[in-house]
Amino acid sequence: MPLYIDVSGKTVVVFGGGSVGGRRARMFSEAGARVVVAAEWFSREVEDLASMGAVELVKLKLPDDLGKARELIDRAWLVVVALGDKEAARVVAEEALKRGKLVNNAIEANLGDVVVPFRAVVWSDLHIAVTSLGLTGIGARTALEEAVRFLESRKDLRNLYESLKLVKKTLKSKIPDVRVRIDLYFKIASDSEFQRLAKAGRVEEALERALTIAGLERVNA
Repeated sequence: MPLYIDVSGKTVVVFGGGSVGGRRARMFSEAGARVVVAAEWFSREVEDLASMGAVELVKLKLPDDLGKARELIDRAWLVVVALGDKEAARVVAEEALKRGKLVNNAIEANLGDVVVPFRAVVWSDLHIAVTSLGLTGIGARTALEEAVRFLESRKDLRNLYESLKLVKKTLKSKIPDVRVRIDLYFKIASDSEFQRLAKAGRVEEALERALTIAGLERVNA
């Protein structure tokens, strides 16, 4: 089930100090999470993150330090498994799942319950995420790149998007009943005249048309 979650202040423990662990650590740190990277060794990227104070490093070797790994798991909101040793990765994932933690398994996606998608932002605030659920990362990344190229080439769709944002903002200020608003959103979005005006970038006229459909006064009335 796809979700966008605010990870600010949440503790993410990444097991694995290589390239995959480094990418995950950077991603969660940039999103505001408290990130701990636990590994026998750390890549230059991970060490650089630590030197900037973006992540905390914990040196451990599995299975010898399984007790220490359990303590880290208990601290975590999310556990990322990015260990090159498949047996160690399996043990960590099983321990985390057993303790009721969310697990993103970058080694075997089916041995976890969270998938990190490939993602992008277009038009300044439209977020897109694509995943193959571990079947082909290259395929998912390629699909995302194609989707981004398509959207960035469609000025008419961006105009429509911006108009719909303005419609929602305006209706929220005028109609308190959310059920009424939702019905109107769909009615306005499917109106051919509204679409024509919005796609042409005639935002104020599109908004006026939307307000007419909603039975409301003109925006400056």
